Amino acid sequence: FDNNAPYTTNGVENERAFRDLNNYKEQVKALRKRENDMKFGFTLFNINPPPNADLDFVENRIDSLEKVWGLKEEWDKYRDTEIAKIRFQDFNLEELEDLVDEYFQKISQFSREMKAWEVCNYLRADLEKFRNTLPLIDSLRQPSMRKRHWNSLKVTLGKPDLDYEDENFCIGDLLSLNLLAQADSVFSITEVASAEFKIEVQLDEIEKAWESAELVIEPHKKEFIKMKKPDHIIELLEKNGMSLATMKTNAFFGSFEKQILGWESTLSNVSETLEILLQVQRQWIYLESIFASQ
Repeated sequence: FDNNAPYTTNGVENERAFRDLNNYKEQVKALRKRENDMKFGFTLFNINPPPNADLDFVENRIDSLEKVWGLKEEWDKYRDTEIAKIRFQDFNLEELEDLVDEYFQKISQFSREMKAWEVCNYLRADLEKFRNTLPLIDSLRQPSMRKRHWNSLKVTLGKPDLDYEDENFCIGDLLSLNLLAQADSVFSITEVASAEFKIEVQLDEIEKAWESAELVIEPHKKEFIKMKKPDHIIELLEKNGMSLATMKTNAFFGSFEKQILGWESTLSNVSETLEILLQVQRQWIYLESIFASQ
């Protein structure tokens, strides 16, 4: 039994393992029947039948192997059906990490001997691989990922047909890519995306700030109006100018060069126009007071 029992996954699928174990169970059943048939003879001569340690050993091993292979089959089916069908947009890192922890908890309840079997080690390694893949998948779900980053990922993985925009794009599609083998490259792409996203956010903040920025016009004397000193606009120009200057020194400036330089030019024009406007207004107010007194 020990030489042929399915202690290993090498060349052994779940179905074959259970088939082999069922065959062993049938053999044990036949031997137990034969043992019971022989008890009559022992009873006839008032002799206690000797215990069958070998059969007890085989029965215990079959039971233990069924538990290990049963857990492996349960995980294989759940991973390949339930998990694989989860849509990418519905991915939940914490839920799946908790699920893996539950399986490791079940393995921890096995005996030391069971944990030493290759099939148990295989299951543990597969769970660990899955758990280590989850952060990679989660990083790809970040809002910072843009089309250019996905294109880089396609090149890295050698999967030009990867259709991440398909609403049916599932976790199974990503699991089949063996992301863990390219973990460093994947994380590098997502880190670039995250760094570039910070620049995107800053540019969006600048745009929103200027969408709501207003010059305040107030009455001047009775029949005139003038622009109130735009301290808030000047402050905004200085703040945004510093932000844009910092962006130009960023390693990822190239991806946003057009927008950054465009805003620099726009704010420079605003600053110059505002300065001229204030200068003209000051001169007009000065001259108006002179002519009005005459």
